[in-house]
Amino acid sequence: MQQTFLLFLVITFLTACVDQRAVMTTSFPAKAKAQANVRAGLNYLQKSDFVSAQQALEMALKQAPYDPNVLAAIAVYYEKSGEPGIAGQYYAKAVLINPQSKIARRNYANYLSRCGYYQEAAFYSANLPKYR
Repeated sequence: MQQTFLLFLVITFLTACVDQRAVMTTSFPAKAKAQANVRAGLNYLQKSDFVSAQQALEMALKQAPYDPNVLAAIAVYYEKSGEPGIAGQYYAKAVLINPQSKIARRNYANYLSRCGYYQEAAFYSANLPKYR
C-alpha cells in the first residue's frame, strides 16, 4: 500500500515538472508536433510570455508551414505583439492556402475589420454562418 502511494506521488511529481517546451523535441508526426506547439505558444501568449510564444509558434510553423491553424496562431501572436502588418500576411496566407476554410476566412475578415477595412472584411465574411 505504501509502495503504491509512493509510486503515485513520484509519478505525479514527475509529470508536474514537465515543461511545455519539451513538446518541441518529442517524436510525434510533424502535424501533431505543430498542434502541440500551437497550444503551447497560445498558452505562453496568454501569460504574456512573448519570447516563449514566438519560439513555440515558429517551431510549429517549421513543422507545418501550410496548416491554416498554425498560420492563424502565429498571426494572433504578431497582432498581440504590435505587428499587425505581419499578422495580416499570415491571416491572408491561411485564406490563400484554403479559400474554402470558414475559420480562415472569418479570422481574416475579423482582422480586416479591426484594421478598418470594412468592405474587404465583408467580402471575406460573405456567406459564412453566424455564430450562435
